[in-house]
Amino acid sequence: MTTELWGVGQPLRGDDGAGVFVASRLARRPPEGLRVRVCETVPDNYLTLLLRDPPELLLVVDAADLGLSPGALVRLESPSGGEAIFSGTHDFPWDAQLRSLRDRLRLVFLLVQPRDRDLRVGLSPEVRRACLHLTGLLRRGRWDRLPPMETLPTAGGYHEKRSPR
Repeated sequence: MTTELWGVGQPLRGDDGAGVFVASRLARRPPEGLRVRVCETVPDNYLTLLLRDPPELLLVVDAADLGLSPGALVRLESPSGGEAIFSGTHDFPWDAQLRSLRDRLRLVFLLVQPRDRDLRVGLSPEVRRACLHLTGLLRRGRWDRLPPMETLPTAGGYHEKRSPR
């Protein structure tokens, strides 16, 4: 199975850089069979590459405020039938952009609950520990051990809380 991982986030906003942290660590020495892209806040820049050579599985690592404890890790999988699960992260409309691949691509979000998104470089201790754990799981191909997020905090799909804390 071909697998691609996209690390999404803004590393200048504290814990929002969680996805970039994980992807950057994996990109140094990618596990066999895993293509790694450090997308930061512009996953749309990688869309052409994805459409040209689509994997069977796309893992997207990102920080998401889901109302959990800082550093909590969850897995959110695209349901069969192509229903919308994720309205967007970093202004990228996942469902709309990947519509043409729905029958061929399994989309899984690996989400990290941030403690904060303050203007700073570096992760909080809780999120750093979680990201190191997630990196280890990804290296061993065990990302599916993350607990699934079956109920979303808002109806009609996930909508990230964007209010300042």
